[in-house]
Amino acid sequence: MTVDPLVSLLVGALGASLIGLVGAWIGAAFQSRREHKRWVREQRLEVYRALLAVADNAQEGIMSTTSTAFRKYMSALVVAQSAVVLLGPKAVSDIVGGFHRAAIKKGKSDPRITESAGLVDPKERERIGLEAIDDHNQTRADFTAAAQRALGIKP
Repeated sequence: MTVDPLVSLLVGALGASLIGLVGAWIGAAFQSRREHKRWVREQRLEVYRALLAVADNAQEGIMSTTSTAFRKYMSALVVAQSAVVLLGPKAVSDIVGGFHRAAIKKGKSDPRITESAGLVDPKERERIGLEAIDDHNQTRADFTAAAQRALGIKP
């Protein structure tokens, strides 16, 4: 039994077309994944940068002596933290609560920010305030290291 040359040609052409189509589909899938990873990385970089800008602006928040500036700082901090939690990863978003805890601790230590702080011994308030600043600085260092890992940046 002989194979008709026309059938052989058609089968070869169809096979080559199928291989080309499958190859293009696989290439497009890889490219799509790569683009998505790049997009996520860029978005993370932006929200990490925004959170660090808020944290570095602590002079007007955690170091503030007015309740208005403190509330403004806390509001900006919550917005920035929300974006980090949304984009993750968990190893990074778990750290950002430290900024909030440090700010609350500072608020509790300063009677100009919260009235209840006036009930605490002045030396204790000073200790708590300094501890809050240390906590803030440690959270910033931990966050920066975790963000660099998440972004694939070598410190």
